[in-house]
Amino acid sequence: MRANKAIIKQLTKVTLLGTIVYQLTPAEASLLNSCTSGSICNILENLVDLDNTTNKTVRNLNSQNVSKITILTQLQNIQTFQSYKNDLNDLETLLNVLQKKSEIKSNEIGAIESSSLVVKLQTLQSELKTLQSEQGTLETELQKLAQTKAEKDAVQRTVARIEDLAKNSAKADEIKKLESELQKLAQTKAEKDAVQRTVNRIEDL
Repeated sequence: MRANKAIIKQLTKVTLLGTIVYQLTPAEASLLNSCTSGSICNILENLVDLDNTTNKTVRNLNSQNVSKITILTQLQNIQTFQSYKNDLNDLETLLNVLQKKSEIKSNEIGAIESSSLVVKLQTLQSELKTLQSEQGTLETELQKLAQTKAEKDAVQRTVARIEDLAKNSAKADEIKKLESELQKLAQTKAEKDAVQRTVNRIEDL
């Protein structure tokens, strides 16, 4: 492709209006200026009319004693625009092809994405079933552990109770010993007090 929209736009503005229009008669310039109000495509589609206008332009240029080189340049410009018109048609055709391919590709992508989502959904469903199975197993083990813990706690409480009873029994024996010693001490003190009182009485006498 020799042309694109940017080049077509530039040549339409610069070459067509700048090089050709100002050398036309006022009527011809008005005719061409009326084309500039439309889109670039509309201007290019009117190139057949421009070919007819070019013949008039050549006559006008000859009457103004313009060099043959300038005339040939204008003719080449018209041929260039005709070539760009063909290129534009090719570009439009290519654009249509690309749009169709894009639609097909989009449909293919949609199908692929849909298939991918189905696979992902199936995978997630499988993983969910596995997790539910594992959850049931864990709940069973938890119940067993709870039962085992309750049994261990009961055993631990019994052991603690036995230890407390053993401690209390030892304390009871110790208390009895202390009470016996206290009684002995009290008896000894009473005897000492009696002796002391007797001594004091003797001294008083």
